Amino acid sequence: MLATAEDETHLAQWRAHAAAIYDDVFIAGLIKRHRITPSVSTELISELLRDAAVNYLSQIAYFDTPKTLKARQRNIEEIGRLATKLESKINSQNKLDDELFWRPQRNGQFGILALNPGKLANEAQPKITLEELNALIDPNRFSEPAPIDIPEPIRSPLGHVIRIIQIGDGQAVLWLQESQIIEALVILQNLAGHAVAGIHFVKGKGGAPRRHDLRNWVANMENIWTMHLERRFTYSDKDGGSQAFLFCREAMAPLDSKVTDKALATAMRSAIKLTRKVERDRAGQSARKNPAS
Repeated sequence: MLATAEDETHLAQWRAHAAAIYDDVFIAGLIKRHRITPSVSTELISELLRDAAVNYLSQIAYFDTPKTLKARQRNIEEIGRLATKLESKINSQNKLDDELFWRPQRNGQFGILALNPGKLANEAQPKITLEELNALIDPNRFSEPAPIDIPEPIRSPLGHVIRIIQIGDGQAVLWLQESQIIEALVILQNLAGHAVAGIHFVKGKGGAPRRHDLRNWVANMENIWTMHLERRFTYSDKDGGSQAFLFCREAMAPLDSKVTDKALATAMRSAIKLTRKVERDRAGQSARKNPAS
């Protein structure tokens, strides 16, 4: 997906903010206060913190509150209900008399054009020529750009996206068929179901939104702490907290002062729990691959 001008503006603002809060003075003090080895590159830590900050700010910008999540869930559920109802109505109509409803679709006669004429004698000949087809098309209606290597699509008076493609020595005209229109309604129902399930996941238990933005930021801090500072990422509330917790709290303070110690601790425990599980799984896999003799 291409970034819009507004996205680019936001990204520039986030980068500028990250550079301002994680300047050389702040990074030098952070390294000194947490007894980080002098061999660690100040520039590297600064770059990693800034990248994590930009990622966090971008997620914060699109973070859903409980109120907006509830509203979005209602709207998506309504889409699912309408798609289900519409599918049922069309199927009921088809059982009675589908000719009236589908007549414009069927009489469009967009048909297959010039499909290897002379070679496939049994193929039905096209009902209209390419010129006649073009006369049915409204040139003032535009659609989205075509995928690579597919001719630019055009639209029928009914709104079909029509593509003319080469098949052997001839051309074929492709557009949405009746069964595909019904299939699209089923897909809409399934999309709505998956979206609502996703909202439930974001809400978490009791309806409180999970802080995926904070969890992702903590995961980045864990990467800095373990991969670049070569220290074990741990959480403890004794004596004011572990060194990793104090590091995270100090790094978060200028980025988002609304993040509480409790929220940060929860995110750290979640990250640590996941890391330990991955470590155990890897150890188990190694043991199975190399059983003791």
